[in-house]
Amino acid sequence: MFYQFKVPPTHDVGSYSGICSSRYGSYRADALQDYNSCRAHDGHEPLTRMPPGTMYTPLVEYVLQGYYWRGWEDLTSEVSYRAAVEQKTCYRDNEGGRYRIVRRAVPADGIQSHLADLAQYKQRNAKTPA
Repeated sequence: MFYQFKVPPTHDVGSYSGICSSRYGSYRADALQDYNSCRAHDGHEPLTRMPPGTMYTPLVEYVLQGYYWRGWEDLTSEVSYRAAVEQKTCYRDNEGGRYRIVRRAVPADGIQSHLADLAQYKQRNAKTPA
């Protein structure tokens, strides 16, 4: 599973974000290695722990599935649960039938497109100041 991590600014280095994986052990260790690589590039000593306030967000997608005569089939995937519910309502109104929403980890080859879709979704649904 992949995680997006965000490190708050410290007195040595500004804010930092990256993507880590739990494929070969702990995702936190992978994030620490990535962050220490950034620090080494700036000439700082490596850390043994991530700075306080580091946030880890799992990269997941919500898949809308429809039940057809052979079983459940994937219809579409969305970056948020809310968007998946909207799609489910649309499918139910237009086709009828049985539908469900499944939460899945983003596959390794789809990370960049998922992050781009997530940024577009956040931009579309950003609240405008009154």
